[in-house]
Amino acid sequence: MLHAPTPTDDPLDLPALLVATVPLDPTRRRVARGRATDALLDVAAEVYARLAAACAADGEDPLALVPAGLPAGDVDAALRGRLVERLAATPLLVPAAASAGGSDGAGGSGLPEGSAAADGPGDADGAFEGSADLVEPQRAVALAGPAAADVTRALAPFFAGLVVLPEGRLAAARALGVELREVADVVDELPAAAGLSPERWRALYAALAPAVADPLVRESLAGLPVPLADGRVVRGARGLLLPVVADGGAEGAGGPVAGALATLGRWGVRLVHPAAAHNVLERLGATPADPAALLAHPGVRQAVLDQAGEDDLDVAEQVSDAVLTLVRAAAGDAGDAAAAGDAADAAGHAADGGPVPVHRALLGLLTLRAADDEPTPAHGLVLPGSVAEALLDPRVLAPVDAAAVERWGAATLTAVGVRADLVPLLLTDVVAGTDDLGVADDDADLITEALDGWDDYRAHLGATLGEGETVAEVVAVADLDAVDPGAWPRVLAHLAEPGPLRRAVVESVRADGGTATAPGYTAWWLRHRSDLGLGAPFAAAGASPAVARLLPAAPDEVAGLDPVVQAALGGVDRLAAVPPDAWNGLLRTAAPVGGPVDVALAAAVWSAWAGLVAESAAGGGAGGASDGSTGGAGGGADVLPELDVLPALVAPDRVALVHAEDAAVAPEPMWWQRTDVAAMVPATGAAEPEDLADVLGVPLASDLADGRVAGDDGDDAGALAETPSAVRLLLPRAPATWVEHEALRVDGVPVDWWVEGSGPAATVHATHLAGLARGLAQAAGAWPLRHAVELALLEPGRAAELVVEQVADPGGMMDGR
Repeated sequence: MLHAPTPTDDPLDLPALLVATVPLDPTRRRVARGRATDALLDVAAEVYARLAAACAADGEDPLALVPAGLPAGDVDAALRGRLVERLAATPLLVPAAASAGGSDGAGGSGLPEGSAAADGPGDADGAFEGSADLVEPQRAVALAGPAAADVTRALAPFFAGLVVLPEGRLAAARALGVELREVADVVDELPAAAGLSPERWRALYAALAPAVADPLVRESLAGLPVPLADGRVVRGARGLLLPVVADGGAEGAGGPVAGALATLGRWGVRLVHPAAAHNVLERLGATPADPAALLAHPGVRQAVLDQAGEDDLDVAEQVSDAVLTLVRAAAGDAGDAAAAGDAADAAGHAADGGPVPVHRALLGLLTLRAADDEPTPAHGLVLPGSVAEALLDPRVLAPVDAAAVERWGAATLTAVGVRADLVPLLLTDVVAGTDDLGVADDDADLITEALDGWDDYRAHLGATLGEGETVAEVVAVADLDAVDPGAWPRVLAHLAEPGPLRRAVVESVRADGGTATAPGYTAWWLRHRSDLGLGAPFAAAGASPAVARLLPAAPDEVAGLDPVVQAALGGVDRLAAVPPDAWNGLLRTAAPVGGPVDVALAAAVWSAWAGLVAESAAGGGAGGASDGSTGGAGGGADVLPELDVLPALVAPDRVALVHAEDAAVAPEPMWWQRTDVAAMVPATGAAEPEDLADVLGVPLASDLADGRVAGDDGDDAGALAETPSAVRLLLPRAPATWVEHEALRVDGVPVDWWVEGSGPAATVHATHLAGLARGLAQAAGAWPLRHAVELALLEPGRAAELVVEQVADPGGMMDGR
């Protein structure tokens, strides 16, 4: 309140006490309006500005003197306007550069000499002595936003007039005309092409370190200039690569890696200059990258692809040199054994020769020189003196130039695809079938183009696993079509050794979520495209006698391999493992159509079929075929497709090879007598007769004939007899009576015995004791006991002994009977 000396009606709202003689009106309640009052207010504003300047000079906060809020009255409003105007033109604010130490740490503004942004503000009229280092508010710039003080101090060497505002003084600064700017706008004005040294940029990043913890600050610094190793300056750290500094040092801009990246720069491989690298850039989106990580950069991939189709050989070799430099740098010293493994790792080759993923196999497209100076992709060359040179045909894969070996070292060349050994490739998400579903991997296509017969293999997968199914992984050995013809025994022995090469041979593949399996590419190629004679199954080492009789012996090249590898290459050790499509050919080797078949061999065949059918019906598929081409559960046609011939009973005591259309499945042993209906295939083991008939594609005998016992007249009428008690000790489920016949006919055909029904309610017909024993055993579901039953019928006194003997027999009491 204005006092004169008592309080008047003119209030004042200032953070300072004004002592002056003020003209009053006649009432002495208000200040008189006029020139004297205006002059007095002008002087008061001048004195007030000097007071603020003195506070600033003493290190106090001059912005605390800036009037805030609305005017308290007319006099207060007139004085406020003058105060703000005068304060705005008075040097009050400390430059941010001074508060940060006065420089960027290098003794200068951080800008080139003569830069306009480095010029300081001129003295203002009325500036007090000692104010030259301060900045007038109306010429000052302050940054708004989080961590503004830290960012301002960091940017101060690059911009004149930047000031750091005291906490909570934003409104006061705005009132005095301080320009408030967003950090992003100021960052965009940083002189990206000003020719600053990388060290100066690093000093800026170090100064920004306290502020980048705030995500909003990081967003504001998105356009921060960053110098690159190739001499360019780009805006924004996101997507840049930070050199990894080892042992406290960093490679200079003239180092080999920097030189390589200068070549690869036009493909987007942008490495931060080593002298400018700082972890702040990582917070802003740059990615730490040692040479091994650089090899995975998309720009390196594109450079490799482009040079592969480059007509200018010099350009192609420049790219090859750059990539080889990265590979060697990834290994450290490519000359020692430890680094050799590192170099292999850097390009995707495990030290033990593990499968090479597609993105690393692409390095094999790099252009190198062969021994005859011919430009050749790396994967088309072999290392002199290596295993690959000994196994592969030099007419297909030539030795690499000796000068390249001397320059880069064997480990580096091997790491980019030069063959030192057979190479397993790891292919993922392989689509079965030949249809282009639009999901092919371009990189994988480039690699599989060099795999002989790859499209045919995919077609095989489509036929076996289903068109369009996806196989998660296929390990394929490359260059099989380049094997020297005389080296196959050594190649096969090498493939059989423990390791990834063996995995490529013996592992089958399976579609995602499927049960069916197929051979891997390597096994498929060896069986179907090599000249090793593996197109048809052969008897593997240790095969069962039935297999050995049906199949030829193993070819000489694979005879010495272990059984697992032999099985992968088409070897069969048991009949259940015979490929479904091979059965017709094998059976025709057993006998001519109509010719006799050894009963033991036929029994082995029937037993194998029953096992396959039972397994398929149970949901386990028919796996066990060596080429993995069997179907899944319930796939009867896939278990034994399109059988043309099969062994069958053509008389109760004779087996012959017959056409499938002439055969039927005998659902019970009594039908073995009815060869007048069809040649009979016994239903054995756990297979259901209906399932076996469905798989074989033949009818059930019971569907072809009624199986009706002849009428009740004459010799065929029969007489009812009681089942001997001795037999019932052996067969508790046997019927209590049976029908004895002088002559027995079923559907008008003479037979020795027959059963109508099953279990205790069955009716057994027989013409003699041997037939009765078989009829009772079938009725009781205990066919294996028929011989014991026959003996009990002949010698009833031995029944108890026979019971004891049979309890441990398969299917006896100890098996739950």
